[in-house]
Amino acid sequence: MAENLKKIEYKIEKVEVLKFYENNPEDYKLEKSQYSSSDVDIGFGLRVNDVNETIDIILSTVFNSNDEKKIKLFSLDSLFRFKILNFKSSIVKTDKNNYKIPDNFLYIMLETSLSGARGMIVPLVTIPEYKHLLLPLINPMNLIKRIKK
Repeated sequence: MAENLKKIEYKIEKVEVLKFYENNPEDYKLEKSQYSSSDVDIGFGLRVNDVNETIDIILSTVFNSNDEKKIKLFSLDSLFRFKILNFKSSIVKTDKNNYKIPDNFLYIMLETSLSGARGMIVPLVTIPEYKHLLLPLINPMNLIKRIKK
């Protein structure tokens, strides 16, 4: 059954780099083939603040070497805060600490956060050998399905 579509009005209130680090490939004696492409791990968390009527997406991206060692090349943890203008009519509190966020809106917030993280990575990465590595296009619905299990 299709989710009841409701117009949710929102704006991006805050974007922040929470943590970023790079590991120099020379420190790990990595061969170029180990970082010519990367294996990327992506995760996220949600934080709902019904007093401020905001939803935070905390996005974690880790770029690993593309071998069995999976050495962390670099990583970014970022925050994307969405102010929900019609919070009370759009986000339903199901119990003390749980909220029902429509999947289509969660999809939009994740897609926006992933795009924002892509933009953050460009100036943050300073090691020339990693400049060609990109956050791949992914379907946010796959991330949503993971948290619903």
